[in-house]
Amino acid sequence: HPALKEGFAGHSGGHVGFLEFAHLLDLARASFDGVPSYLPDDAVRRWNRIMEHELERLEHGDSVLDPYGLSSPPELFAVAVEAFFQAPAAVANGHRDLYAFLASYFNQDPAAWSRRV
Repeated sequence: HPALKEGFAGHSGGHVGFLEFAHLLDLARASFDGVPSYLPDDAVRRWNRIMEHELERLEHGDSVLDPYGLSSPPELFAVAVEAFFQAPAAVANGHRDLYAFLASYFNQDPAAWSRRV
């Protein structure tokens, strides 16, 4: 797929690979609902609170997430994952709760990768 190749080559603003990866994680719960799979109930509640806040920020233009996330909960999850990996420092600095949640969920700290360079 050309858009996927462009994302990996760094030629486009978005990254289709990360978006589709997020959709697969969402679908693992047997439906697209915008909630990452394999979370205990308390983490699902925390995720939902974080997403409510992120949705409000997007609506007010105060977010580094792609506005496409406004289209549905699954897309909000997908653009959050994309931003987490594509612009980790911006997410870590401006969306601390979201970054902390995704860092824990993926057991990754991509913002630290750029600090090591």
